[in-house]
Amino acid sequence: MSLLETRLLEIWDPNNPDYRNHLTKEEVEAFVRPRANVTTAFTAWLSHHNITPRNATPTGNRLSVEMTVSQAEKVFNTTLDVYNHTSSGQTIIRSKHYSVPENLASDISFVHPSTHFPSAPNNSPRRAKVRSVVPSSNPTKKVRRDGCEDVTVNCVMGLYNIPTDAGVPSTDDEVVVLAFLGQGLQGHDVASFMKEFHEGVTLAQLRLEIVSVDIGDDPQGISGNQASEADIDVELLLGVAPQSRTTLLTTATTSGSSDYMTAFEFLLLFLQSSRILSYFHIIFVHALPGTDETDVPVEQLRSFCTDIAQLTSRGTTVVVGSGDKGVNCLQTSGTTTFQADFPASCPWSLAISGTQLSSDGSTETALGLTGGGFSAIFQMPTFQTGPVGSYISPLGSLNEVVHLVEAAHQYLHTPIVAGIIATINDHRHAQGKGPVGFINPLIYANNGSAFNDITQGTGTACSELCRITQSNESQAPTTVVIIMALSGWDAATGFGTPDFQKLLELLM
Repeated sequence: MSLLETRLLEIWDPNNPDYRNHLTKEEVEAFVRPRANVTTAFTAWLSHHNITPRNATPTGNRLSVEMTVSQAEKVFNTTLDVYNHTSSGQTIIRSKHYSVPENLASDISFVHPSTHFPSAPNNSPRRAKVRSVVPSSNPTKKVRRDGCEDVTVNCVMGLYNIPTDAGVPSTDDEVVVLAFLGQGLQGHDVASFMKEFHEGVTLAQLRLEIVSVDIGDDPQGISGNQASEADIDVELLLGVAPQSRTTLLTTATTSGSSDYMTAFEFLLLFLQSSRILSYFHIIFVHALPGTDETDVPVEQLRSFCTDIAQLTSRGTTVVVGSGDKGVNCLQTSGTTTFQADFPASCPWSLAISGTQLSSDGSTETALGLTGGGFSAIFQMPTFQTGPVGSYISPLGSLNEVVHLVEAAHQYLHTPIVAGIIATINDHRHAQGKGPVGFINPLIYANNGSAFNDITQGTGTACSELCRITQSNESQAPTTVVIIMALSGWDAATGFGTPDFQKLLELLM
């Protein structure tokens, strides 16, 4: 993985001759594929128990096996029990310990499910199914632009200088929205949204599809006040980029660990198809509540971040929410550790959070609950050290051991960014260019020149270690502290909010 990460930093460094020279499928898999002797030894071990594993990913760096409880207890030298989830009443099977052969121990990162107890139990997986929501055609791109008394698509397009017409033909570049916890979208609600904000664009004109994995049935007919957050996110994305081909990938499991495993494995396997090889250029990961870094085993987080790195290496932009609980910290026995949200803490994702408008719609400020913070697992990428270094220097040694969550792109809603990037990809496609891919290093290299600096408002964080305020701050330490929006880069709003035209110029 260290070699893959080094190569990724090279191909996404705007000053490197190989900039945007995306890796091929074969090149990526060469970095990730386990050594042949390890795979042979692992298969032999399971074959001894009459069990045949299958590849859960194209490279076989994660394997899936099916076995009975009695087989599992024998294979892993453990005892499995049924545990009841007190709030939901559902049950899961887990163990408190397990073992593997000594000659394989150093080559196995984790076994799942085993000793990890999720905040909510899993549902049993099943095969994916695909259904078309509406016929494919090109929508008419006509939007009314109103004021910002209410936060609407028209308001957002005005704030961020987004054109009412993309100005280029729509392409088959695809945006995939990952929705978790069984969330989906409602066709009638999408239709109402488009009728309100896009005159002449009907549901039948949108190129919209649902891919359902792990019992994600996406039932229709739910009333508007029960619509999911994923439904709103898709509508906002289409509000900015109605021309984009959009797929909603929905899962029904209720554990962050299993949700991500299901979704990323599906995407990596999907990468083998010609359709995805050609068009799969943006992944928008809808927020999954409760997935801070302490909620999923470290080995699994690293494995999932490897998945994101593989997607990024192919030219895909992985857009994620940075969380809506502020900068979280965990205080135990007098020690404070940061709890960044995942996958925002993975260095290969583009993490987005939120700002807010004043009551009269005239001023955009930092949002108190916006996510961000520091990862206890992933190191800070080198491209962040310049703009961020002086800001976090009061934290001392933390600067050396933590990765600042990429909270440098805080917008009104994460899906707006996915829509902006989709439109910019269309512009690049019209000039015979590839997708923008991993844009974080380029943004830092240009010191946020394509963004509107947000200098008002605060984000919240816990513990004295999170305190980064103005130099004349004299307030005594408290358990809830303030991270202020300042001129230039800051931990509350990063470089600020996007200006579409400037970002288009930068990314072209």
